[in-house]
Amino acid sequence: MESCGMMTAMQSWDGVRLGLMALGYRRVLWVHIHCLAHGLFRRGETEELEFYPCPTCQQACKASILAEGFTRQNLPFAPELIVTPLSSQTRLQLLAKPRIVKPRRVADRHARKTRRVYQSIE
Repeated sequence: MESCGMMTAMQSWDGVRLGLMALGYRRVLWVHIHCLAHGLFRRGETEELEFYPCPTCQQACKASILAEGFTRQNLPFAPELIVTPLSSQTRLQLLAKPRIVKPRRVADRHARKTRRVYQSIE
């Protein structure tokens, strides 16, 4: 099956990457930056960094690389707030040690009957 003007054979990713860069595209890494104080941000970076600073407080944060792509826009992209931070009360509840609740003692209503039966047998 032949397609009109489309690629008939699969090209390698390296070949596609070089072709896009020759056309003026730049590599962009999509990164999620998670700051405990300010929330989860998505940002487009030019390259992998040693650490990723929070866009608000500039503290080093946990980060996850989501995808690699190409763009003609100026990099780095402005950070976009994806998830707002947890409230202080919710954070305390999540970090608190779990409280183990003892099971409630339920009175056995049939205990008197069984005692009578055992006493009458003896």
